[in-house]
Amino acid sequence: MESLSTIAGIEDSFRRIQLLGTEPICFAVQMEPTLLSSFGAVGALAENKRNQGVQGYLLNRNESGIVLIPIVSQGLWKNRTDFENYVMLEANDISEVKVKKDFMYWRIHIMTKNHVKYQLRVIAKVKGEPRHEANVKAFIALYR
Repeated sequence: MESLSTIAGIEDSFRRIQLLGTEPICFAVQMEPTLLSSFGAVGALAENKRNQGVQGYLLNRNESGIVLIPIVSQGLWKNRTDFENYVMLEANDISEVKVKKDFMYWRIHIMTKNHVKYQLRVIAKVKGEPRHEANVKAFIALYR
């Protein structure tokens, strides 16, 4: 798997599918937990099945819209980046993006015009990666 611990590694992932853009805002996001995940290990397994193994996404906001590359679970501690099933949300197909601060995370809710909803969260700071915080702040500034 590509290095997803740095913004440079995440940008390389978007370069690979030729969707980096000229002014990218890239970072990794998690799926927002639901009520199922509060039921311990059984809830976590049910949540994983409901999300078809998707644990989160690599997110890139560029001049065309928002691109999401799924990060899929392949076991307890192993994930893979699913380049074949990336999602391109064209700017004119997005009806709403809401960003809200919650304790340690920023919650990001994206709604498309055909009512597909993405509920994500991102941590505000990553130790040793100052570009993460700058990119998160740039994304928030666009939608807050």
